[in-house]
Amino acid sequence: MPDRPLILFPSPERADREKRKRVLPKIETPTFGQQFNRLQPSFKALTKAFEQKALTIQQSPTGLDPELALVFEIIGSVDNFYKSVAKTAGLEWMFESESEPFKPDDDFYQIDKDGNRVDSSLNGKLYCVMSNQQALNQLLSLWQRHLNGEAEVFKRGFAGLRDVFTQIKTIRKWNASDRIAETHALDYWRENLQLDGDSAVPFEIELFYRKDKDRRKAAANAIRQEVQHLGGHIIQECVISEISYHSVLVELPRNSVENLVNRYEDIKLSQIDDIMFFRPVCQSAFVPATDTEIVTFTKEAPLPTGDPVVAVFDGMPIQNHCLLRGRVIIDDPDDYASGYESRNRVHGTSMVSFAIYGDLRKNEAPISHPVYVRPILRPKDIGFGEVMEAVPDDRLFVDVLHRAVKRMMDGDSGEPATAPNTRIINLSIGDPKSIGEITETG
Repeated sequence: MPDRPLILFPSPERADREKRKRVLPKIETPTFGQQFNRLQPSFKALTKAFEQKALTIQQSPTGLDPELALVFEIIGSVDNFYKSVAKTAGLEWMFESESEPFKPDDDFYQIDKDGNRVDSSLNGKLYCVMSNQQALNQLLSLWQRHLNGEAEVFKRGFAGLRDVFTQIKTIRKWNASDRIAETHALDYWRENLQLDGDSAVPFEIELFYRKDKDRRKAAANAIRQEVQHLGGHIIQECVISEISYHSVLVELPRNSVENLVNRYEDIKLSQIDDIMFFRPVCQSAFVPATDTEIVTFTKEAPLPTGDPVVAVFDGMPIQNHCLLRGRVIIDDPDDYASGYESRNRVHGTSMVSFAIYGDLRKNEAPISHPVYVRPILRPKDIGFGEVMEAVPDDRLFVDVLHRAVKRMMDGDSGEPATAPNTRIINLSIGDPKSIGEITETG
């Protein structure tokens, strides 16, 4: 019997949605003319940046126009900005995100119901678009014409270009600080420099995903050239169009990483406009526990039948363990089992056992379907005779997960799907740099 009571719900009844008047604080913004004058220095700086980039790529064999990732820091939000960008030649949408709260100033501030100024922080968003110089010039021209009083400057579908202008706090190009600030890359590099030895340091460089294949190729080549100039090399490049993902896994010598830590804004690699983020490699690792609890499992149950509906992406389990034998399907196309000694197969064995039985101490019946297991951890020597189970640092983890799911659900390299009826994926792996250990189901 279940140890939790059943919850009985009454018959569903239709209810009218309660209408509540949403009260939003009123934000005072500059007039269109004031805004145009206020942003003139930013426009001049961007125009100069385009001219400088054009000079640097004149000898480039690609023949591609210079482009910059432009950041629009917006007070509030502009819902129709994305639609306008999609319709504007020379602009390509990259992403949007919540920004840090803005401090009020003489241009942007809140007012209360009585019209008095309130010195509260202002919420906003950060919009990032890729732009060539012609597109920027077109934006400036449209805004200038609207300022001059021309009617219907912004045709249907382009109102977002007008609306976003009145709410721009700052417009600038994506810079070296943006590429590092949100990812803890500096902390990761510093930690690696504190370790003994002279091992090279791996890390990920995530690029702005470009729909045009030639631009992706040119961006990767620019990174490869600078990485080699710093004495490093590219381990892997990965493009996953379905999720707009383009990254390279690189490795740099320690002296080059030290230069990045101390003066990253001066290093040419960090100035490449196609780079979105520098990221630490995924660092999930599990040290085998020294103390284990022996649980006696007394309930006999038939072996599972049918296709797997639960998958576990983790370390290699001990598939012949008395509790797992005949209950798991191991899919190891990358041969992670080689060199994975049984004494190190701790975390995967535990998680697979949990997927099959839940808490062993409850002595409940196991699930009736086999569990599909895809090893994504490998043993890693951490010195002094100790080994831990860790995410490999020679592959991009996004690629590892994408290939695992694709092989399981759709098939790979002409082979059929390995477990297409899977409904739950247990991924009890997290990055201590960001979220700790998590379990994902879906």
